[in-house]
Amino acid sequence: MFGVVVPCSHTEIAEDYKLGGGGLSMTTMIEKCEFRAALMPQGVRPRKGQFCVLQVAPNGARFELQLWRGGLEPGGEIYRFELVARNYQG
Repeated sequence: MFGVVVPCSHTEIAEDYKLGGGGLSMTTMIEKCEFRAALMPQGVRPRKGQFCVLQVAPNGARFELQLWRGGLEPGGEIYRFELVARNYQG
């Protein structure tokens, strides 16, 4: 997201298959991903539909995702988003 590395916390990474017109396609979803607003560069505001890469330590697994439902929480200190597969069309 924005070429910036932002530490975050997240719930379970759920991977499943979705049946569509072209057959099965992989879907990935994370119910909740949170990160501190203070870690974002000045003027950068994450919003629904923006792409991001979640890199999980310590194994280094990478997931190409997009920000979905969510935003800046009341109080202005924490961003909380649902993450979905980068190619998700909802």
